[in-house]
Amino acid sequence: MKMRMQAQQGYAMLAFVVFLLGMGGGVLSYMPSFGVVASAQSATKDQHALIAARQALLSYAALYPYLYGPTGAGPAHLPCPDTDAQGSVGAQNTSSVGVRRDGPNPPCANPVVSEGKLPRHTVLPGNRYLFHAEPYQRIDYAVSGAFVNNPLNRLLNLSNLNQVRSKPVSMLSVISADGSRTKARVTITSEALAASVAPAVALWLTQRINTQVERYCTEPLVSEGVLASPSLAIQDETRSCSDLFVDPEEHCSTSRLLALLLDQPLVSGESCLIDVLAENTLEGVSANRQWFLRNNWHLSVNVQHADDCLPSDMLLIACRLESVSSSTPSLGHASGTGVQTEPVFLEFRWVPAL
Repeated sequence: MKMRMQAQQGYAMLAFVVFLLGMGGGVLSYMPSFGVVASAQSATKDQHALIAARQALLSYAALYPYLYGPTGAGPAHLPCPDTDAQGSVGAQNTSSVGVRRDGPNPPCANPVVSEGKLPRHTVLPGNRYLFHAEPYQRIDYAVSGAFVNNPLNRLLNLSNLNQVRSKPVSMLSVISADGSRTKARVTITSEALAASVAPAVALWLTQRINTQVERYCTEPLVSEGVLASPSLAIQDETRSCSDLFVDPEEHCSTSRLLALLLDQPLVSGESCLIDVLAENTLEGVSANRQWFLRNNWHLSVNVQHADDCLPSDMLLIACRLESVSSSTPSLGHASGTGVQTEPVFLEFRWVPAL
């Protein structure tokens, strides 16, 4: 009886060992699949981080006039890389040095392409603009020297952006810890940059022009015999609405729209805008130093008129400038390999004011 019980216990122990071995084999057979899933999840996380950083760069390029003011480099410019980050991947990046040195390192336009890490942020007057919130500098960043914001003499506008629409001007990537492979990568093409910054420039221009027209052309309100100006209209006795809509100098190719840009718009009989930039101001600075005129953005401006806001009618009825979306450029895929679209232009139209 005792021997039978020992035999049963032996068989039970053997069955238990076989069960454990089976479990172990199951776990071992599952481990490769688990590794593949983990690797895929890591790659997806990296790709999402790069897409978010790419969008932050495009937004930065579009908001440039609002971030840096009238004398800044202007829309479509990108920041210099961070070239003093410590290492690329690993615990050493969490050091105080790595955290401290996480901004751009200008100037960076001497080589054709500047390379380094994507800055965590850039310092603005009284603020910061965040490009990523990664725990350390793990995103590699390359940018064309023709698109950097320091030095300031890199002139960018839609004319030269349209010339190289599908050309990558910047690349973001995440490299494996051993440097053997690229885990994720996205690019910014000139086309994507143009499609991102054009709406911001159009908004700035329409706001600027409509404010000027409202300032000089809005009729004052009369209430009970008392002359009162509308809340947004600032009457200026030195200008009249007719002054604003008469082209300066018949031989001058300057459009009426550009003559309205200045703080004190050109009037009939004055010289061409291009000849008097240093003598006039735009947004409170010398007009030839202001980003819109300095970067020749006006070369991409096209202005039309609605039937009831023709030049001959604009002295009789109130008109305003609106942006026209003649085409809808696609940003393409995050990789920057989207379908190439038509060139991007700044299209505007004079329409009756509501």
